Amino acid sequence: MSFEESPSLDFYKDGLPSNLPDPSRRKQIIRKVTAALVVVVLGLLVFNLWQDGAFSILAGTGSVTGFAFDDQGLPIQAEVSVAGRDASTRSDESGYFVLNGVPSGGQMLVIGYRAIGREVPVDVVAGQTVDIGQFRFSVVDFQTSWGQPR
Repeated sequence: MSFEESPSLDFYKDGLPSNLPDPSRRKQIIRKVTAALVVVVLGLLVFNLWQDGAFSILAGTGSVTGFAFDDQGLPIQAEVSVAGRDASTRSDESGYFVLNGVPSGGQMLVIGYRAIGREVPVDVVAGQTVDIGQFRFSVVDFQTSWGQPR
């Protein structure tokens, strides 16, 4: 408040006015606004985690198994991972792989071999193993590498 806006002494000649602002009321308003902001921020955080699928872990995890073969039907040691997750494994000499800890629900497996990657949709059920069977790379995959000419 500037000096010009301050009340004169005449304003207080009969004593303090009865309608002075309540300082505790201001504190209550600040607390309510702060609490509302905290609720909004937490709500946005939960919404973002939900959108990112972080709560799928609460629903449980399962496993995915299968075999990976090249275009000639020979087993390959491919890298198998879940898109957007840290879960990954490598197939063995016979092409067989087991990927544990896959969040339940619809997931996208990425099977990679020699700079080639293919996506395979899979529905994972908590506590169960899903077998995707045999996955074969085609001749076209080796010619285009993710659809890009060599």
